[in-house]
Amino acid sequence: MEAYYTITALSLPILLLLISFLFSQSKLKKRTNFLPPSPPSLPILGHLHLFMKKNSSLPRTLAAISADHGPVILLRLGSRTVLLVSSSSASVECFTTNDLAFASRPFLPSIRPISFNYSGLATAPYGHHWRTFRRLTINELVSSSRLRSFADTRGAELRALLTKLLDDSKGDKY
Repeated sequence: MEAYYTITALSLPILLLLISFLFSQSKLKKRTNFLPPSPPSLPILGHLHLFMKKNSSLPRTLAAISADHGPVILLRLGSRTVLLVSSSSASVECFTTNDLAFASRPFLPSIRPISFNYSGLATAPYGHHWRTFRRLTINELVSSSRLRSFADTRGAELRALLTKLLDDSKGDKY
């Protein structure tokens, strides 16, 4: 009787995983019929197994993948989806025709608390807020007149840093 409970306890999670995998695959096929082709992937790792070749650099590996599967490929690297474009005509289409679709940044949950809900210049999605922030940054922070006005402050801070490093280097060794 105990063997029956053990077999049930071991097979139930496997059965649930299999059922959830099958349902997710059917939903994924319905949802991603507009996505480019993709080579076979592993369930959690995605396409990371394609990059495990020894003595091969990343550009050569990407070139080999695109030679095997075509000029536009969708790769899943862990939880991130990456579009590999290796032809010039496809890259022109990505950066001119569909540039707004590729202009935004990914929303990473770990960045949200430190970026004030994605409102910083490096984390804001492409749109009116980002364009306004970029315009203000260029005109007010990194303009040539503003950089000239802070030249003395930057020089003083650099001298203080070098003095501190020199003093620390003369001190006790570890």
